[in-house]
Order: sequence, then structure tokens, then C-alpha cells
Amino acid sequence: MASKRIEKAHDRLIKIPKTTTHKNIKKMISVNPYKIEWKIDPIQQYTMQLKMQKIPVFAQAVNRNMSHLYYNFLNYKVDMKENIAIEIKGVTRSGKTTGAISSAKYVSKRTGVKFGVENVCANEQYYIKAVKDAVDNQCIVVDEQLETHVGIGSYREMQYIEDLNNIIAKRCIHGWWIHPPDFVGRNAFYGLETVGRNFEHELTRYLLYDLISKSYGISSIPLGFVIIPKYQDPEFEKAYEKKKDLHIENLRTENIGVRQQVRLKEGFRLANNKLFKKLKNNQQRVQLARNLFPMRTEGEYMELVSIGNMNRQLGVTESDFDEAKEDIKKNQMD
Repeated sequence: MASKRIEKAHDRLIKIPKTTTHKNIKKMISVNPYKIEWKIDPIQQYTMQLKMQKIPVFAQAVNRNMSHLYYNFLNYKVDMKENIAIEIKGVTRSGKTTGAISSAKYVSKRTGVKFGVENVCANEQYYIKAVKDAVDNQCIVVDEQLETHVGIGSYREMQYIEDLNNIIAKRCIHGWWIHPPDFVGRNAFYGLETVGRNFEHELTRYLLYDLISKSYGISSIPLGFVIIPKYQDPEFEKAYEKKKDLHIENLRTENIGVRQQVRLKEGFRLANNKLFKKLKNNQQRVQLARNLFPMRTEGEYMELVSIGNMNRQLGVTESDFDEAKEDIKKNQMD
């Protein structure tokens, strides 16, 4: 019975009018958020209590239902053909991705542009490609960032993402960025923080933040809480879980040597670059590497230049590296 109620509630959520009122929200959620139990981990609950005691505006926000404002904001952005940018933070398994996907699917219903698992990106590297391939009014969710895997978060990569802003604005691309620890600034004016889940009704509660205003002695201002029902799309959920499982398996089984081998090949390509041969110092060569290979970390740029220098100055070739690795393997076996 509960699942049927939620399914009907979600259907009403998708079909709500352009202007969302308190009455509409009450119908689409189907339960009183003040009278149901919200599951939240004890430490997060304790820190929330401390904030409520020390920061009056936080205590007011925790008890102020602003779900209607959130959906009115989404509706307004769609109607005005302005792109949506929302950051979401929270502890592990607290409903961050679910809220982002539910919001994206809501907006996609309004715009008529399909939102599929291919629009959920594992990190910024996939996001950049998704933006370049996106159609007008496309919704994109950037899932939890995996800095240690592909160097995500490097200054160069962030700068590269900033360069996509013209595409995002012109094509009105909507984005939800998921950052577990904290808001990091993705040209988003507003953010959501998970503060409880109700599994019976498949609801997640979030604090809605103003990320731009700086007052009350805190960097972002909590405005109130938002309730987001979980999307009801079994086929999408099955495909998404399969995609996530595959990504996790790839992370678990990936041989670090594979990525090192890629950098090795790139280093020798760099060594043969005409401009690289002309440059006089490593600072210039690193800058060249940044431009030729934008999706790398600073450490990887140094490694590429080092490989290029060994080739140019010492005549070291890729086959020399292969022989050296084989010698190391033999010595380990002995």
C-alpha cells in the first residue's frame, strides 16, 4: 500500500502546475513531514543540535518547510529557459544521488528532454564529455567525486570546466553536483544537505542553502528544509545500479600499471612534439603538457615532462622502460 501511495504521489509531483503551492506540495508528498520519523546518523544528529543551539537561523531553517520554494525555483528556471545548478552534500548513503536524480527527472518531465543513466556522470571527466554531447535543456547529475582515481579536482581540470560555462548557459544545461564533504563552488547559488530519510514513504529531507550570501558568521545560509520523494522508475534504477556496480568493479580491478602505461606513451608522444623540442626549460614544458593533456593532475604533468626529457636528453625509449620492468619482475621472482 505504501509503495502505491508513493507512486501516486510521485505522479502528482510530475504533473504539478507551473506554480507550486503549499497545497500542491502537501498532496504530492502525501504525509506530514513533521509527524514522521526521519532516520539520521547519531553524530550528524548531534552536530545539528549543536548548530541549532549556537546559530538561531539554523534552528529556524530546520523547522521551516520550503519544499514549495525549491520546486517553484525549478519551475521558474525551466519557464525562463535559465540553467539550473545545485550542489548536494551529505554523509554516505544519505540520499544525495537519489535527490539529484529525482530532481533531474522532475525537470526532464517539464522540458521534455530525456534523462537517462548516461546523464549520470561518475566524475568531472565524464561530465565534460556529457556537456559537449548534450542537447538543449539536458539534465546532468555529477555523482560523488573520485579524486584519487583520475586526478579529479586538479586546478587545471576545474579551470577546464569553467571554460564550459558558455556551452552550459547557451544550451541551458541543468546540473546537480554531488560532493559528500562540503559545498565546493560550481557556479551554484543554492545547495542541498541531506538531513534525514524516511524509508517507509521513500522520502529524503534536505536543508536548502543560499551559497552566495555571507552573514550570521557562517559561509552559507540555511533557508529551510526540502522534502524530495524518490523517483519511481524501476527500469532506470536497475540500469543505474548496474552502471554503478560496473564502475565500482572497474575501480577495484583496475591495474594501476595500466594508467602508468598510458602516461608512458603520452610522455614519448610529448618528446616527439616539435614545440616540446624547442622549449628551453621545464616550466615551459609543463605548461605545454597542461595544454596538450588537460585532464591530468600536476604530478602527472611533471611525470610526462620527465619521460619526455629522458627521451630527448638520454635517448631512453619505450622499449627501454619495458625491459626495465621485465628485469624488476624477474628480480622479484628470484
